[in-house]
Amino acid sequence: QTNALIESEIEGLYDQFSGRRLAGHVDVIEERIERDTERRSIYILADAIGRTYAGNVSTWPRGIDPAADWVDFVRVVGGAETPVRARVIAVGPGIRLLVGRDIRELARINEVFRRAYVYGLSLTLGFGLLGGVLLGLSARRRVAAINRTTRQIIAGDLTQRAPVTGSGDEHDELATNVNAMLDQIQTLLENMRHVGDSVAHDLRGPITRLRN
Repeated sequence: QTNALIESEIEGLYDQFSGRRLAGHVDVIEERIERDTERRSIYILADAIGRTYAGNVSTWPRGIDPAADWVDFVRVVGGAETPVRARVIAVGPGIRLLVGRDIRELARINEVFRRAYVYGLSLTLGFGLLGGVLLGLSARRRVAAINRTTRQIIAGDLTQRAPVTGSGDEHDELATNVNAMLDQIQTLLENMRHVGDSVAHDLRGPITRLRN
């Protein structure tokens, strides 16, 4: 939008410059400055060495390439810096015209977005780190519970089972599989005990007769 406004301004100046000499160009620039009630437009009419003929900026901005088309620079007024977007055109032999716009609002919006990006990224990283720590602690606690259960089972307490929270995640799946394995082991041991009891019962009679 700023570029479009500057282009429109330049087209209007070209129309007014038509058929005029340098003095006429100066009159047009001064008239445009008086009509700019918002003081947002920037005009500089200068020669090739930077000597100013007309405009609301006393000197040609430093660091601007004479052959440049679109330029950005900072205007200092009363110690305050104002960003400016401008275009440089040739209006005669050795005569350059700079037409620009004050873009302080755009700079403020960019600063707001920059701060929002920095703060948003910082908060995102902070919450992500906090969430990662909490997830890590939760996973460690649940793995520790499973390890504690398995140590009790190794010690001989086959009634212990790994805790299941009901969340359906990988830890619950692991705990469920471990519990199913323990149930199967307990069933096999009970079957073996039953077989042993049956064998002992069946051998009691023959052993008694042999003893007699």
